[in-house]
Amino acid sequence: MACLVKGEQRFEVPVRCLVGRAILADLQLKGRRVSTEHAVVFWKQGAWYVRDLASRNGTYVNGSQLEPRQVARLGRGDVLRFGDPEEVFGFAEDDGPVPTAVHLVSRARCLGRVGALLIPSEEEPEGSVYRQGSGWFADIQGEVHALTEPLLTLPSGVWRLDLPPDEATDPRSLITTGLDDWTVDALELELQVSRDEERIHAVLSCADERRELGCRSWNALLLLLARVRLGVGLGEAHRERLGDTSGGWVDTTWVASALAESIEKINVDVHRARGGFVRLGVVDAHRVVERRRGQMRIGVSRIRLTSE
Repeated sequence: MACLVKGEQRFEVPVRCLVGRAILADLQLKGRRVSTEHAVVFWKQGAWYVRDLASRNGTYVNGSQLEPRQVARLGRGDVLRFGDPEEVFGFAEDDGPVPTAVHLVSRARCLGRVGALLIPSEEEPEGSVYRQGSGWFADIQGEVHALTEPLLTLPSGVWRLDLPPDEATDPRSLITTGLDDWTVDALELELQVSRDEERIHAVLSCADERRELGCRSWNALLLLLARVRLGVGLGEAHRERLGDTSGGWVDTTWVASALAESIEKINVDVHRARGGFVRLGVVDAHRVVERRRGQMRIGVSRIRLTSE
């Protein structure tokens, strides 16, 4: 994603970035010659631009002052000055934007990766936001809905979403991962299970390349869903309460019972599993665990269960 750099300060630019002294500015500056709403940096049709917002002391690109409301295209290495001589930033990167979220009260920022965002963090997610087709969706407490407005309410508060348009996650952005062929349909998931099942090691393979997910607490969820989809390795007691598992779909309440976990913990593990796949470059990681009303399944169809 694009970055504005000033000395040791490095600011990752969302799809639309308000620059100024305003409390609600995305990049809040302190310089006295900076206007309240000074300029906006934004992504449009495959490129980054800056627009001066009729600032009192001007916006400069590579030393040239923009006219009020003028728009200039930006490229890697450009130098921007926002009014004050002390507020000079280098435009260090020009890759496409990633999804971001900003907490409306604390102003905490949450950065996603290509096509996916875990809020408020990848370590303690309360929900996941992801692209599917031409739209964005949110999975909150097991309920999936299309996003039609930029605000999302979670237990931690209200977050403003800045989600890239369709063209922002086309091949230009995916090439930066080096893994544009890594999709759920293309990869194979291997789960290496110890005899006592205390250790579950996950490995992804795609196009003769292997990537280690390692041993994660949420691998137990993946193993259970994999066994349901493959129809193997389930005890008799679990089978009796399982019901119809066509296509690998299973009730979320059954999953929670089988793992002796709360549904809330299952939901967190779903988000964490998706985050793990995102970090390895799987571009449709939301499909690792798929949801429909009251049910879930593992989206990977090529699965191998092996013993350590």
